[in-house]
Amino acid sequence: MSNSTNYSVSSRLESIGRQRHGPAPAIVIVGHVSLDDVTAADGRRSVHVGGSGYAAAVGATLMCRNIALISRTGSDFPFKC
Repeated sequence: MSNSTNYSVSSRLESIGRQRHGPAPAIVIVGHVSLDDVTAADGRRSVHVGGSGYAAAVGATLMCRNIALISRTGSDFPFKC
């Protein structure tokens, strides 16, 4: 990737951050977010947020709190951002 491309992507992220939420995020993660429907051996059932994007974002909070997660979810996803 050339320096001009790096600059334009960086500038775009900074612009988006200022327009919507203040400073640009320190880390941007692109990945999927899903609902994990787990049934235990004893029959108990639980639903949790999961997916690679979610796991990466949670892990990234060990380094900083200024994180953006970009993902697409289905119309049945119960949480709104």
